[in-house]
Amino acid sequence: MRAVTSERKGTIEQVDVGRTHALYRDAGELSVRWCESSVLVVLRDHGQGGFSSIIRRYWDEALLRTPRVTLLADFWSMPTYDSPLRLDLTSWLLDHRPRVAELHVLTRSRIVTMGVAVANLALGGLVTNHRTRAPFDEAVARFPFQSARPSEAKGAG
Repeated sequence: MRAVTSERKGTIEQVDVGRTHALYRDAGELSVRWCESSVLVVLRDHGQGGFSSIIRRYWDEALLRTPRVTLLADFWSMPTYDSPLRLDLTSWLLDHRPRVAELHVLTRSRIVTMGVAVANLALGGLVTNHRTRAPFDEAVARFPFQSARPSEAKGAG
């Protein structure tokens, strides 16, 4: 297993990794799925500031595969987050904005929705913020994300 420093509990544990998915845990949980032209991140519970470096790594890898990437972020089950998470991801998006085809975000929490709105102002309206699951799921369904199978899982490190 691989560990990443986190400001809340100390380490973020890489729990599972496969050919098209990865799972990390600390005070919150980060799940990442990817395909050729898109990356889907799902954050549950608390959005750790330390998750931003992990997410940026997957976004960077996507740009090696495709000239323009679609990013999807499911924050439905994330009621709170550390400010560095929003600031770091917004900074990455500003630096790579010409190569981001679309950015879809699903939110429920008022705090998270407000943070996405602030980031969207900085990004000039790049974000499509979904407040209900169905339209977000339609955006996700446009990409061939594979579900994780236990046989794909292997330890990292």
